[in-house]
Amino acid sequence: MKIHTVLRGHKIEIYPTDFQKEIINITIGAARKMYNSLHEQFLYRANLTKVEKEVHKYQNYTALKNKWDNDANWLKQVSCQALSNTEYNYKKAWNNFKQNPKDFNIPTFKKKGKSKNSYSLCRNTVKNDIRIEGKYIVIPKLGKVKLSQKLRFNGIINKITISKLNTGRYICSVLVEYEERVLSNKGKKSGVDLGLTEYIIDNHGYKVNNPRFYRKLESKLIKEQRILSRKIEQAKKNNRNYEDCKNLQKQKIKVAKLHEKIKNQRIDFLHKLTTQLCEDNQFIALESLTVKNMIKNKKLAKSIQDAAWGEFVRHLLYKSKQYGTTIVQIDRWSPTSKICSSCGCYHPEVVCNLSIREWVCPSCEAQHDRDINAAKNIFHLGIKEHEEMLLVA
Repeated sequence: MKIHTVLRGHKIEIYPTDFQKEIINITIGAARKMYNSLHEQFLYRANLTKVEKEVHKYQNYTALKNKWDNDANWLKQVSCQALSNTEYNYKKAWNNFKQNPKDFNIPTFKKKGKSKNSYSLCRNTVKNDIRIEGKYIVIPKLGKVKLSQKLRFNGIINKITISKLNTGRYICSVLVEYEERVLSNKGKKSGVDLGLTEYIIDNHGYKVNNPRFYRKLESKLIKEQRILSRKIEQAKKNNRNYEDCKNLQKQKIKVAKLHEKIKNQRIDFLHKLTTQLCEDNQFIALESLTVKNMIKNKKLAKSIQDAAWGEFVRHLLYKSKQYGTTIVQIDRWSPTSKICSSCGCYHPEVVCNLSIREWVCPSCEAQHDRDINAAKNIFHLGIKEHEEMLLVA
């Protein structure tokens, strides 16, 4: 049994006092202001000539912090590390965009109310300023903050991220470093096909229905969003600030709670499903899907986004390391649905329509379920690709 060092994150709801909430909100605002100031400087420097750039002094987070501290004393309650991490995140955003512009967007200004309300802190190894004490977590500038549950992992806390949700709840994401044992998995080998009617189908005929969490609450969400839209229109007519309209803010929270419920249901489903797959299988073959291109289909876009296939694959990949499961992703252009898994003949004309769920192979007369046949082909291709990888290694 192998042992390796891993990083695991655990999101826990926290219950800060009113004073602590005020500090969190100030720090979130300061982090947003720091990010926007850095981006403003970048855009300004982009329009300067080479000579002007040599004269111009770029202000880092330390210079900006000192400048703001001289204007007012409001940064006394803000942790310096929250601002330094903001500068690091800004540079990382540019590096991600330069290295992979297809998957990452260009950095833009963070707008209040539209961007994610969060800030991060790293543990000081000397002071040990971030630690767990029973049902509380000790955080710089905040002191002891009550946790809703115990931390799942016993190890060294490397980093925490404090977020404020649109519903008014506060979440602390704790990144823990600890030693983990890799389990020796002796389960079955499977090929898994992802779908919209059934969420997953494997080559053994095992199917899991698509829960469609968004679709189930869509009508209720539409109703609440319409009410919110009317309240916003009324506030515009009366020239009132949205923050002063109490009923509008209450309705906004109602809509946010529905979105949060859908998100939590989906994450819970994905965690349980991926854990079960990793526990039961020692080898899993999957298709490497490009969801960004697939959602261009207007008829299926909403259902594909509701399925969250990308998140499913991400969960499966990181859990496979813990359970000792081998994951192989085959080429997305492989015509798995149009090949007979029995004789290997290619019949695009027979299964060209998605409405055809069952078909008979004209060559060998084998009867196929469309999804199970695709899963069998994914399994065969995955095994072949895995063997080739072992030979190269």
